Amino acid sequence: MGITAEVRGRWRSLSPLPPPGRLRTLSLATLANTVGTGLWVAGAALFLTRAVGLTPTEVGLGLTLAGLVGLTASVPLGGLADRRNPRSLRAVLQLAQAVVAAAYLLVDSFPVFLLVATLDALLISGNLAVRAALVAAVGGPGGRVHAFATLRAVANLGVALGAGLAAFALVADTGWAYRLLVLGNVATYLVSAALIMRLPASPPARRPLGQRAGRACATGRSSRWPAPRRCSPCTTWR
Repeated sequence: MGITAEVRGRWRSLSPLPPPGRLRTLSLATLANTVGTGLWVAGAALFLTRAVGLTPTEVGLGLTLAGLVGLTASVPLGGLADRRNPRSLRAVLQLAQAVVAAAYLLVDSFPVFLLVATLDALLISGNLAVRAALVAAVGGPGGRVHAFATLRAVANLGVALGAGLAAFALVADTGWAYRLLVLGNVATYLVSAALIMRLPASPPARRPLGQRAGRACATGRSSRWPAPRRCSPCTTWR
């Protein structure tokens, strides 16, 4: 019993996962999500060139154009998360990302690749803004910094695990191995969405009427449209 307790104590001190609660649930969702990030980042280029048949130039150009278009999604979806339940919105976006990730298996030309990559980039960019609102809701006014720091450590661990798992596909270097990598990425989105829905609903906090009116006068816009939430551009937090 003493040895078991000591091992558990050391594991808890080394593990980035927080104690049981809402932050742990969100951490597990982040871990699942970023394992998929590691899988995809490590194997995407080889999947697209070896399994799909695109050239490196087409892959680079497509990802660049998609990334530029994707930047436009963060502001509207961030504003929507401020006015709606960020938990449900992030879960829906994760399911949409699972569908788009699976669509990579249907890519057979550059135009199709560009379409799928653009949809993927839009969802990733928008999801970053929604994630910020959800983390703030889970952490609360006094625990946001701790929540963001915890999830950053978990995200780094998830990406490392995903990249390690992707090595098996890279070693096999076959079309089926790369397709299994894509399916693994899809599965992580589904697991993440299921874990997120285990969190309690987080309706947006209502501001006092005087504060909303003052903000509307100061910014010259209606209080129905708050200023967009700023979020980290880190793509490892999909």
